[in-house]
Amino acid sequence: MQTLETQCTLHDSFPLMDGRKPVGGKLEVKLRIRNPILGRQVEKVTEKWLIIDKL
Repeated sequence: MQTLETQCTLHDSFPLMDGRKPVGGKLEVKLRIRNPILGRQVEKVTEKWLIIDKL
């Protein structure tokens, strides 16, 4: 849950259990929210561009 305080996505998987006994299998959870709870998630992306032009 702490991940959602600073990030917009949470992706994890958990083993299926019957009490404490594993039953075989996993539950996969993907959760997306628009804005993190405490502040915005900012990603700095640097891309190189190649421009081909007539001379």
